[in-house]
Amino acid sequence: MEKLNIQVMKVVDKQNKTFVECSHNLVAPDKPIQEATGGVLIHQDNWIPIICGGRIAGTQEANDKCFSLAHAYNHDFDIDNVMPSQLRVARIGAASLPIANGEKLMVTGGYKSDSPFIRLIDIVHVKQLNTSSTYNPFEVSSDLYLPTNLRYHCLVRIGPEVAMLIGGQDEKELSYGYSQIINFESLEWSHHALSTARSKHACGVLKVPGENGYADRKIVIAAGGIIYQFYQLVTATVDMVVVVNNNTDKIDLSWNFAEEEMPEPVTMASAATTVDQSRLFIVGGLLEYEQHNLGGFEVSCSSGSFKSLPKCQWKIIGQIILNEPSMRGLALILPPLAVNSDLKAQNLCDPFDSTRREL
Repeated sequence: MEKLNIQVMKVVDKQNKTFVECSHNLVAPDKPIQEATGGVLIHQDNWIPIICGGRIAGTQEANDKCFSLAHAYNHDFDIDNVMPSQLRVARIGAASLPIANGEKLMVTGGYKSDSPFIRLIDIVHVKQLNTSSTYNPFEVSSDLYLPTNLRYHCLVRIGPEVAMLIGGQDEKELSYGYSQIINFESLEWSHHALSTARSKHACGVLKVPGENGYADRKIVIAAGGIIYQFYQLVTATVDMVVVVNNNTDKIDLSWNFAEEEMPEPVTMASAATTVDQSRLFIVGGLLEYEQHNLGGFEVSCSSGSFKSLPKCQWKIIGQIILNEPSMRGLALILPPLAVNSDLKAQNLCDPFDSTRREL
């Protein structure tokens, strides 16, 4: 069985960052997986990182399974008995988002070798955590479909029952210039124009502290990626939108270019937001001229004037923080239980050898 490489970055504060590197083969696929998606599910106080879909390395074959790292949070969990779950559709270039208070994972879009686009949405949820027999702990179901054909997009939550799908590559293989919003109560979609069409980009949601008596604000960032219309261009530009909820079912959105761009143009990178939504990390991917990015970036924002866009500050968090290239790999901010000490971080790797290094 091939090993699934896992890298854990312990972010204690802005001055203290630690990596734990290891290879894991307990619940890894038979072959390495690239361009996977996933998230962290919550079931009966158990945190369950889950990895779904992706492309089987060295081939154009799409993976149709989901793999779990539940043992890192529950040491009574007999991981040797866990079988991978089956997606309804194998998919590459998909995007996913935990929904329903973290109990379900929404997997959207993508493609496979015999289907250039997949509109069916898979919903993955935990049906049981059994520690005594071989079983599949997940169920996959859904009657939802995307309103348009997309791949290489991203997906974020902007409200308790509202998710936003941003950009992507459309059926003409051009970058998609809209964000799509779904309300899970009404199951209705609406769309809003981006400042620029982009695909293979990174996204995240940040909370911006209010100043001078104003309330906190929530912003969505779409950074980097490819502007792919009549030519392909890797971009450092950043789209930003302030989410305004007027206590109705309608969410008003107006996308704008952020004043400060990323430190470098990057595409096919991975993004993860801290639990308190104060910082967004973007790691890996490709720089200009198809150079692999082994480093990462961090962005945080301050309020500025309430009538103006928040001011965001980008910085490089390391020129080499990955031990191997990663393109559209899955980046997760793990709950404090797994990263609040060296021992807990090591739980993701035990019983395998691992190495640590300071940034």
